[in-house]
Amino acid sequence: YFSFCLSQFLGIFNDHFFRIALATYIMLGATNLSGSTKYFFASFLIAIFMLPSLLFSATAGEIADKYRKDVVIRIVKLAQLLLAFIGIAGFLVHSVTILLIVLFASGTLSAIVAPAKYSAIPELLEHEQLVAGNTIVQVGTYISMLLGNICGILVYSINTGWLFLIYLTIAVIGLIAALFIPELKTNTQKIEISKNIFKTTIKNMQIGRAHV
Repeated sequence: YFSFCLSQFLGIFNDHFFRIALATYIMLGATNLSGSTKYFFASFLIAIFMLPSLLFSATAGEIADKYRKDVVIRIVKLAQLLLAFIGIAGFLVHSVTILLIVLFASGTLSAIVAPAKYSAIPELLEHEQLVAGNTIVQVGTYISMLLGNICGILVYSINTGWLFLIYLTIAVIGLIAALFIPELKTNTQKIEISKNIFKTTIKNMQIGRAHV
């Protein structure tokens, strides 16, 4: 369970670390942008990161139901490592476009892994351990968000070289931690993943509304 919690903690840290570093870069380092454009992009970074959760969460739930959750987590961690390389390249070539794409992709991976993460907990723990296990994940989530936000500003302000090193190292450690997550059970039910993300999202919203 420690490897599971560590991989999730580091993933959330890196998401917020990158987002805040990007906001700092736009405001202080993007000399090719006008003042009004800087404020526009900086204001909408959180929306760009959160939009995939609205678009893909329902489909991500289907993926978590269809495939082994530990495999889904490992694939996401590998993708996050690849994104770290692209994000670093975006900073080096001073491309706001690349960095915004990386931010959206990071939000997408976060949306994909969320259902797998939370539905894996009952498979990793005994029933009497679930309350404590969920508490650890939630507390770890808030701490990693807070640390990511603080470190993103501080490290970018001090040394961008350290920014790249920390961003990449955290992604590597997160992937290694995910490799030690125990093998979880395979769903024996036949589940089809809808190709229409909007239809799936609307369907789940209707189900949720019916149970309010």
